[in-house]
Amino acid sequence: MVKVYADWASDQSTRRSTSGGAKRVAGALVLCWSRTQTTVATSSAEGELNVIGSGAVEGLGTQSLLSELNMTAPVSYTHLRAHETPEHL
Repeated sequence: MVKVYADWASDQSTRRSTSGGAKRVAGALVLCWSRTQTTVATSSAEGELNVIGSGAVEGLGTQSLLSELNMTAPVSYTHLRAHETPEHL
């Protein structure tokens, strides 16, 4: 399962958004991240779209790795809403 979160223009000096997320396999946390996005989003929707793409890449990468190891695990994706906070990860 991949859960992601974005905070639009949270860096006051560069106006870049912060994105973060958590990746779990079989209930175990295998990756947790928080990054400043490389581009300046001109809207909150653009910042959210960037984090959705990052989450999809993380999920597909895990799915590919598990496939190469002849393992399976359900892959799901959750995008936290604006009223939810990173603590919900």
